Amino acid sequence: MYKHRRRFIIAGITSLFLLLLCLLGFQESAAVGEAKQAEFCRHLAEKVAFALFQHADHEGQFPDTLESLKKNGLAAQYCGCPRGDRQPYTYVSGLRRDMPENLPLLIELHAPHIFYASDGRIIPYGLVLYLDGTIIPTARELLPEIMEQTRRALAIMRKSEPGQALDIIASPSRHSYLMQAAALWRLRQEKDMFFLPTVREYVAMLGKNRALGMPYQGDIQCAGRQAAYLLWRGDREAALPELVNDMKSYQYFIRKRAWHTVFPEIPAPLPAYAFISMEIPKEAVNFLRSK
Repeated sequence: MYKHRRRFIIAGITSLFLLLLCLLGFQESAAVGEAKQAEFCRHLAEKVAFALFQHADHEGQFPDTLESLKKNGLAAQYCGCPRGDRQPYTYVSGLRRDMPENLPLLIELHAPHIFYASDGRIIPYGLVLYLDGTIIPTARELLPEIMEQTRRALAIMRKSEPGQALDIIASPSRHSYLMQAAALWRLRQEKDMFFLPTVREYVAMLGKNRALGMPYQGDIQCAGRQAAYLLWRGDREAALPELVNDMKSYQYFIRKRAWHTVFPEIPAPLPAYAFISMEIPKEAVNFLRSK
């Protein structure tokens, strides 16, 4: 009887081991399949992004809806993730290329993708396309907050009075960097330079925060960039260091905007598309130093 019992125990342990191997194999297979599907979906999102930026370059603004892209030849299948019932992208209309680049243009708010973490967690996520052209996978629980922050930033840019925007810059500790960038963009729409002293102090404060290695460095850079474009109109010496950094940015659109701000008409020694390179040509450095 003991032999039979031992045989049953060994058989049970073997079956359990095989079951665990099957489960692990299934999860690994699912993870590989999900990764392939996510890569395909990202490729489609990149096609939509290219069409949106191309439209903005030709028309001077982004389209009012994604439907406009369909009319211009973009297949309907590209206007939403192909997973499941093909939920459409959440499109943030009314944005402009000169707005803060950490504003989202497209969001997969329904989070159709799954990431299998090494600790066994299954994390739903969606892709977010930002104004600088980056596409970032973002966990589902963060997507509603991104939408809310975007709504508040757009309200500042579209509806706030100049004095309200200046109050945000004057008390930055009470507002997120996205709200600060939105307020700076709002002030850029004003012809009067009444805000110049406050913005100079703000830029100095950002420099200290960077030196301290504070978190959200990307958001600090976005706010600093908006401040530099604002200062360029009245204090080019204060704005130039930030713009020179942007001229070396790995982000093509950021680099291009900085080049065209500093050199609205590219001077003769410089190639017409100098901004394509991440390295500032020697002629450009000499030209900047002579200013």
